[in-house]
Amino acid sequence: MLGVLDEQLRQAEAVNRDDLKIYMLVLEALARQAMGQIDQAMNKLERALTLAAPHHFGFTFLVHGEPMEALLREAARRRMSPAYVDWLLAAFLKTEPRRKPADTRPLQTSLLEPLSKRELDVLRLLASSLTGPQIADELFISLGTFQTHTKSIYGKLGVHNRLEAIQRSRELKLV
Repeated sequence: MLGVLDEQLRQAEAVNRDDLKIYMLVLEALARQAMGQIDQAMNKLERALTLAAPHHFGFTFLVHGEPMEALLREAARRRMSPAYVDWLLAAFLKTEPRRKPADTRPLQTSLLEPLSKRELDVLRLLASSLTGPQIADELFISLGTFQTHTKSIYGKLGVHNRLEAIQRSRELKLV
């Protein structure tokens, strides 16, 4: 399994996708934790935290529940990215208990940062069949502004693409 994660990490690095790098590093940290390789897990987590902190990603960490919370507590003990780790640990306290075993994602109220009105406008149109340039035209914004809103939406929802954003927004009853 670690070989697959390493390969995925190399591919994410080749295309310079921080979101994918963070995700692969988080998965490897959790895998190494499960194997009892705590120091190696912490090395991977530290890399993930360093990449994620500027973007304030939360979902990528929070979705993994108690195992990640334990890793973050160890990161706090080791003084890794203290402000960001404290923020993530506080978010664990704010998440509501899951209502049913099949529900593996936080509820809408546990979004760490709510979507702005304009991001909600973009999100609603993402759920349509319009292309990115068409959405930009519809909202009277530049394509670059559309892309900035989209990237922000993905980060806040903890997703990596349009389909995941649509699915997540429906789960949260945003669209």
